[in-house]
Amino acid sequence: MEQSEPRTLPAPVGETESEWLPNGKVRFWANSAPVELGVRYRLSVGTHCGFGPIDFDGSFWDLDSGPVDPEGYIDGDVDLGVITLESENRAVFASSTGTDFVLIRIGDGPIELDPCA
Repeated sequence: MEQSEPRTLPAPVGETESEWLPNGKVRFWANSAPVELGVRYRLSVGTHCGFGPIDFDGSFWDLDSGPVDPEGYIDGDVDLGVITLESENRAVFASSTGTDFVLIRIGDGPIELDPCA
């Protein structure tokens, strides 16, 4: 069975928001729009400081298997892959290098992350 071309993600539902915190971390809010179950979408993922969390389907998602150093799995600081929502709490990101990453929903935020140099 031939797969259809990946779709473009729906437009965000708001502005990308972030806030520097006194503890040196950065707080982010999810602003991605809901997507359709089983539909493949093009997604550009920044990988300069590792992989995840990802803002997708109105929530943040992270690797099911914990942190993964993208070196050897992803080329460069950005990966232009395809993401598919497989269930309410599971998605798969197919890297342009051919590696699939299983993601789990971790919530709609906000989340706090260490800044990346």
